[in-house]
Amino acid sequence: MAQRNAPLNIARRVTTPVANSNCRWTLVLKPAMDIRRTKGRNMIGEIIVVGDLKLREHAPLDEYNRLGERMYEIVSRLPGFLSVKSFKAEDGEELTLFRFASEEALEAWRTHPEHVETMKRGHAEFYASGFLQICKVIREVGPFEHS
Repeated sequence: MAQRNAPLNIARRVTTPVANSNCRWTLVLKPAMDIRRTKGRNMIGEIIVVGDLKLREHAPLDEYNRLGERMYEIVSRLPGFLSVKSFKAEDGEELTLFRFASEEALEAWRTHPEHVETMKRGHAEFYASGFLQICKVIREVGPFEHS
């Protein structure tokens, strides 16, 4: 298991079909750290952002990917950013989870000037629909292991 403060050295490419088209897009996911719990680690109070954003049929994917990589460069350097991961269900729904150590860390990201401008572009140029849910960890169970 990686240490909590391990440097970025993991990259995973996920290729996903764009809704209602034959196009595919690739998102590079690079966790800022391994968020698997270590003994004694407590996640209560952390912020989890659940995102389900659907791209427009003819969204400019090269530009979308370029901006996504740039946003990751920024957020991964902010204090309190923990990770971003994406999950795809059998029915095709894809959710992305962003983890932050605190509401203050999320607020620093939400109000970062370059992120604000990119969000505006996202709504104007890239996204057809979607939602974000901002959640705070209030209870946890575990860690546990079965032998």
